[in-house]
Amino acid sequence: MMQQFEELLAHAKHIVLIVPENPDADALGSASALYSYMLQRHKKVSFFCNSTTIKRCYKFIAWVEKIRNNLPAGGELFIACGVQSLEGNGISIKRPTINIDNDPSNPAYGELNIIDASALSITTLVYDILQKAKAKINAKMATALYAGIVEKSDMFQKSDVNGMTFAFAKELLDYGALHAEVVKYLQKYSTLSQLRLIGKMLESMRLVESAQIALFYVDRALLLHTGAELEDTQEALERALWLPSVRMSIAIVERKAGGYTLLFRSDEKELLKIAVVFGADAKADYAVCELLEPLSAEEMQKKILQEVKKIEKKEK
Repeated sequence: MMQQFEELLAHAKHIVLIVPENPDADALGSASALYSYMLQRHKKVSFFCNSTTIKRCYKFIAWVEKIRNNLPAGGELFIACGVQSLEGNGISIKRPTINIDNDPSNPAYGELNIIDASALSITTLVYDILQKAKAKINAKMATALYAGIVEKSDMFQKSDVNGMTFAFAKELLDYGALHAEVVKYLQKYSTLSQLRLIGKMLESMRLVESAQIALFYVDRALLLHTGAELEDTQEALERALWLPSVRMSIAIVERKAGGYTLLFRSDEKELLKIAVVFGADAKADYAVCELLEPLSAEEMQKKILQEVKKIEKKEK
């Protein structure tokens, strides 16, 4: 694997790092660490994401400010972190590609595919690559990688966290990862508009299916009134899961151009199959998609609950 990795790097002067739309800290942290490494290798580096929206809480990750949503010309090698397909991320041109992911559904489209479904995060895979490449891991790189593992492990609270996870975290801390900064932004970062929205969403939250599903409806008026954005709804989805009985939280957000954006959050992969029915790319514990059907809010909620019942029947 490393021999092919080195060969691909050796033949490319301009590297393009790619993260998926609406990237998480795992994808961003992985690409950030690789960005620093490519600079150490004296490569020209570009950072691409087919989205104009990056969560504000990720702005502390190095090189995020370099992200552009127009594919740079002249890129000779793509390195994709957590990207299911290039075409699905607006990339139609063909270039040699290193595809790094821990999602078992990744179709292995690269010349080099570094895919390990047993890995807790993409950042652990990138760290292994950097170690084998004998990269000089500085505090900036360590913090980026640490952000990925902190978010993916839900602050080391998930059931699949083990001794290797903590060993990985310790090594990054030894390299200078800024624990307090990562926790501040990923766990505590809030804006006044976000807090206003969360309060309103929790106030109007519906608990359905024996309080196993938390259902939210957010219209345009509420977003305008609070000054919040779509990404701010995700915190309310997370908080709903703190309730003992809630297994999944769903938000139906009215789009300015018509239709809805649907957001799904659950720790149970089986339940996220509901999101796939609506065309979402369900990955890990979160999924989002857009639905342009001319339905009322009530009809939209009814349609979602019908799919919930189907999943429940299969579980039984």
